[in-house]
Amino acid sequence: MQGTGSQNIPSHLPGNLRNNQWLDRRRAGILLHPTSLPDSDLGPDAFRFIDFMAACGMTVWQMLPLGPTHDDGSPYQCLSAHAGNPRLISLELLVQSGWLPPGSAALEPTDPAAHRNSCLAQAYQGFKQHASAEDHAAFVLLHDLHGVEPDKKSPGGDQ
Repeated sequence: MQGTGSQNIPSHLPGNLRNNQWLDRRRAGILLHPTSLPDSDLGPDAFRFIDFMAACGMTVWQMLPLGPTHDDGSPYQCLSAHAGNPRLISLELLVQSGWLPPGSAALEPTDPAAHRNSCLAQAYQGFKQHASAEDHAAFVLLHDLHGVEPDKKSPGGDQ
């Protein structure tokens, strides 16, 4: 294998890791948790930050853990290694997606955590309605295009 540091890469890894493409050249980047951005989430400011990094020639954005935190908000004591932190979900992007009513993200609530949880619950309902309608529309369109009839035979034989 060629490339800096690729001598000890196990052969059972996928090709892009085995070939060690990430270590073949020097890269510039930054360590920044999304909560350090103005919106404190993975919303429009995160996208602007990525554009800024690219304009500066940086190719790596290293983050601290993104799991749900205790009340202190420390990313080093996540409640789960597998779950994402709901505080990082952008309410603004949920409004843009149509899953949250306009103006929901702009409110200045007295209890921000309760407001965020309420918005996420509303967005989930909006997502379910949107996804269900789109799935049904896709089914009807494909059914009409292909003229599919119900299968009257079971996989195990004629009935």
